[in-house]
Amino acid sequence: MSEKKEKTIKELCREWKEQGLSYKKRYKRLRLQLEVLEEINQAYENASEAYGCDGDPMKLAGALWYESLQFEDEEE
Repeated sequence: MSEKKEKTIKELCREWKEQGLSYKKRYKRLRLQLEVLEEINQAYENASEAYGCDGDPMKLAGALWYESLQFEDEEE
């Protein structure tokens, strides 16, 4: 199994610079990624609160899995 390496902001900017992207485009990409991460974090917090999981990702995963099973039963 190969590990996915997470890149730092500095590494991403260096990679984008090597691809010929201007400073403005690199900045826009970083802002977009930050916005997406903020939305994901907010959705996680909302779901965690809605399911009473106290921020525990395993409890949240279990609650979502259980709900998906109930949804599948309703469709049948």
